[in-house]
Amino acid sequence: MQKTRQRGLDLTEFSQYDRYHRYAAEEYVLQMGGVLCPRPGCGAGLLPDPGLRRIECLPQNGVGCGFVFCRECKEEFHVEECRDLHIRDTTVNQQ
Repeated sequence: MQKTRQRGLDLTEFSQYDRYHRYAAEEYVLQMGGVLCPRPGCGAGLLPDPGLRRIECLPQNGVGCGFVFCRECKEEFHVEECRDLHIRDTTVNQQ
């Protein structure tokens, strides 16, 4: 009878698998018309109704951070148009 050598667990393989799994999940959310929470450390996949500009990353089941952001520019939610907000911020920073 031939002995087979068992391979030890390689943690880098799990790490790579986790990264691949996360990438696949993010890609699926984006393909379905969803968005990813832009808050650093979150990145939750969200599937809001089409046309909504105000997106809230609701904390549910251990995922989500409560951040409310603009679907268009991914900044904190604002009422004015994204372009107007960007121009205003640039002008204020230059003064």
